[in-house]
Amino acid sequence: MNGDALLRMVVTGPTEPGEGERQLRLRHRQGAWVADSFFGAGFGVVVEDNVYGGDLLDSSVAAIAARPLLVVVLLTEPTVANRRDSERDRPAYRPGRWSADELDPAPRHDTPRLGLWIDDSTQEPEATVEEILSRWVEAIVRP
Repeated sequence: MNGDALLRMVVTGPTEPGEGERQLRLRHRQGAWVADSFFGAGFGVVVEDNVYGGDLLDSSVAAIAARPLLVVVLLTEPTVANRRDSERDRPAYRPGRWSADELDPAPRHDTPRLGLWIDDSTQEPEATVEEILSRWVEAIVRP
């Protein structure tokens, strides 16, 4: 499940102070609920979202009841993230929105380490998948 799909369900943006964070936390809780629902029905589930800074990763993980639960955080150098994003059909880093450079400090400095963290800046996607599979035990979150 892609967190942006939940974001697109909100038709009005933040209108008052704190509203943006409230909507972000709601998005993460709903993502956890959807993940638990599919897991309970017997499916393997991947939740892909930006969950970093402060307690967002911890609270998002705590909202997911399904176990086993693995957390993988991909850290990409901003210059690489910008290049990769420019090659996409629908770039995320557009004028007037956050840039990779602005977002980079939050996961690196403001997010508690939980699960497996990988710098994928020099890897092709296949190599990143291989690394995750070879190190998956490090990604397990204990209750």
